[in-house]
Amino acid sequence: FSISTVAGIVNVLLTNPFWVANLRIVNSSEKKGILRCIKDIIEKEGLSKLWSGTGASLLLVSNPAIQYYFYEKIKGDILRKRGKVLGLKPVEAFVLGAISKGLATVATYPLQLAQVLIRLQKKRRDQTSISTDSSIESKATEEGD
Repeated sequence: FSISTVAGIVNVLLTNPFWVANLRIVNSSEKKGILRCIKDIIEKEGLSKLWSGTGASLLLVSNPAIQYYFYEKIKGDILRKRGKVLGLKPVEAFVLGAISKGLATVATYPLQLAQVLIRLQKKRRDQTSISTDSSIESKATEEGD
């Protein structure tokens, strides 16, 4: 693990409850503060519900690594074709960064979608919640129809 991966994991674990509450507030007609929303989730659904979508979020920590891979791969291909050892021009680096970010985002989109769906899902303490895999599968089925 690199230090950035560890930082990403710590970030996910510390901020996930706020993301869950934020999505609930945004998608609700009821207006309340984030701390009140967190308290309501704990009381009605249990403490663990604040970490809904954590699995997908932890997998999404890989997004920058995927972006970096695409950037370096395409950059190497471009420089080999040119036969130059010099680097890219600033505008080329910018465009290549945008392309590699787009590719990384497309590659991790199913996880991003599952993350949001899981965070929005409400459950009572006695119900079971869906997993990341079943969220992706059910959403893919819906969109494939």
